[in-house]
Amino acid sequence: MGSYISQRWKDKIQRAAHSYANYFRVLMEYPSAAPIRLWNDYQPKVLDAVNLKLIDQMRRDILPAFQGARGICVGGALRWRFREYLKQAAEVVNVDLVAEYPGGSVVPDYVTSASNLYFARDGEFDFVCSSHVLEHLSNPILALREWMRAIKYDGIVYCGVPDKRFTFDHKRKRTTLQHLVKDYKQNVSTEDLTHLYDFYFNYDYRLARINRETVLKQVLDYYSSTKNGKIALFQLHHHVFVKDDLVALFNYVGLEVLMVVLRGETIHIVGRKRFSRVPG
Repeated sequence: MGSYISQRWKDKIQRAAHSYANYFRVLMEYPSAAPIRLWNDYQPKVLDAVNLKLIDQMRRDILPAFQGARGICVGGALRWRFREYLKQAAEVVNVDLVAEYPGGSVVPDYVTSASNLYFARDGEFDFVCSSHVLEHLSNPILALREWMRAIKYDGIVYCGVPDKRFTFDHKRKRTTLQHLVKDYKQNVSTEDLTHLYDFYFNYDYRLARINRETVLKQVLDYYSSTKNGKIALFQLHHHVFVKDDLVALFNYVGLEVLMVVLRGETIHIVGRKRFSRVPG
């Protein structure tokens, strides 16, 4: 037993040393990235350790929405506790824009856009969930409206969305609700190219640990694919959010916010359907 405990602590010390070494390397190479890296590495561990009330609340209020339920997962694997919650559903229909991503772990049942759940009847499902999808959509309100159509009254929508402050998008201006409403009312399509300039010039490629040439290649691939009616393998972040923006977005479409938690670089937000259609 003693040797097991000793080895376990050796492993912990080794991981901690590696983490600190990585932090100081980033600090030396790119000082402004260090606080973001430190936050993303340690804030989730601290949150889970000290906020036990939150975990209990999620188990009591959020988990039952998944247990024995039928739902749709848009865009691949979930994160944090929602990954385990999803396993307790009776049925999960996986949806993605393409049939397969390099290294992807989830094979979609339907290949379609997030705003076109054509296979779902009105009010057929109990929940729709997604992880790091909403920011890739050119018209998030259109997609949320479609997700709400597919779920029952009192059904839930869960989204994990990057907090722009802790990602390579931290230099970009946050997307306001007014911007999203304008896109929705103008029926902006998936072929939207208006955010390419902002993405290219304000993308923090050093924080993402890639070079400027790679970013340019991604942008050109997206532009060329979109212009030729093809789906680009690289999907840029059309919009960037902070917590207040997501709360405003959920409220606008008629989702009562049950929970919103910032964990590392991800905002986890859960809303309950309270209205049958989007205002306006």
